[in-house]
Parts: sequence; structure tokens; C-alpha cells
Amino acid sequence: MPGDRSIIYWDSCVFLSYINGIQNRMPILDALLGFSSSGESRIKIHSSALTRVEVAFGAVERAARNLDSTIELRLDGLWDDPSAVIVVEYHDQIGLMARRLMQDG
Repeated sequence: MPGDRSIIYWDSCVFLSYINGIQNRMPILDALLGFSSSGESRIKIHSSALTRVEVAFGAVERAARNLDSTIELRLDGLWDDPSAVIVVEYHDQIGLMARRLMQDG
């Protein structure tokens, strides 16, 4: 149907790629975030609320054993903006759906 939206599931590894600035992934991640944030887009990024727990440190923070408020603000900005990322509460059906989306690539 014309009004259907495409669901893209981002697991913790995708958020880590984003905050760590993995060069070969950034163009795609930035484009997907741009599409998801657009009110006109049929693409919407979804993630489990558990991802907020799983993504606690960027690579630089982990190596230095020192938190960086810039990274935390950047992550919170993503999760707190429902036009960019739709955060869903975890339950078994969400887990199964996320697994299927990950397996489908």
C-alpha cells in the first residue's frame, strides 16, 4: 500500500558503528538517518529499548576508560528524537521480529 513504511532495525552494533565513525559505514548510516528523520520518508529506523543499555561506550571511551559527554549527547539525541529512531519496548514478539529483520539483511 502507498502508506506503508519500511522498517529498518538497528541493533547495538549499528549504533556503535555510528558513534565510532566507522568510515565505510557512515555514508549509509547518515543517509538512513536522514531518510528516517524526513516526514516524507517511507523508511523508519526502529530499535529496542535494550539497545540503550548495550551501547554504553564508544571505542575511544572504552580505550581511555573515560566517558565523553559529546558521545553521550549524540546518542541521546538519536534516541530522544522519534522522527529519527523509534524506540520500542522489548517483548518476545519484538525480539522475534528483530531477529527476522536481521536475518533478512
